[in-house]
Amino acid sequence: MVPPNTHDWRLYIKPHEISFVLQSHGFLCDTRQFRGMRPSFGALPNAMLMRSLPAQKKKRLASIQMPTPQPAQFVETSSLEINYLGWARKASSSNRKGSTHEE
Repeated sequence: MVPPNTHDWRLYIKPHEISFVLQSHGFLCDTRQFRGMRPSFGALPNAMLMRSLPAQKKKRLASIQMPTPQPAQFVETSSLEINYLGWARKASSSNRKGSTHEE
């Protein structure tokens, strides 16, 4: 759906990497609570539709005004491979490692 080399996957932050950074700054974070998300296209975008048609039909459809595709909606998935959502909570001082605070 996107041209080759559009993304540099080495620059993507993996869930365990962001969890480590958050935890090292005093946040409580559990990647088991993270959820994946992916786009859910209601209809094929016009460019994909046109590529899939034979040349004769492309010529006939070229004169027809096609509607502009709507932005993708996202749905939840179990995969954290591409897009994911997560949350963290700032730990109270009594929950932090090495805390000397006594209640």
